[in-house]
Amino acid sequence: MSTLKYYAPSLDVNVYYAIAKILLVELLPTALRNMKMFFLSIGVGLVVHLWLLLFALGSFTVQTFYPIFKTFQLAQWFFRRGNQEPLRAIGAVAAALVFAISAIWKIVQ
Repeated sequence: MSTLKYYAPSLDVNVYYAIAKILLVELLPTALRNMKMFFLSIGVGLVVHLWLLLFALGSFTVQTFYPIFKTFQLAQWFFRRGNQEPLRAIGAVAAALVFAISAIWKIVQ
């Protein structure tokens, strides 16, 4: 029966130094650069999705307030010189909205 022996060659110190130099000088900065690009790409993706959410929120807000703006235009038609004094129409519509909301609030309470 023969016994197998594992032969581990002894490496010179310069070989270990060369391996450490390759790992620390060449491979580590490349890995860190790749990680930086990875996290940068995740950040860009999050910004895009945040932009989409803000776009949807803005669209919803415009659709919600569109009837109020139409009411401003209608109130301008009722006032004399309404086109020259748009703030008067806005104030009248705002007062009516505040009155309606406060009346509803009193009824609910």
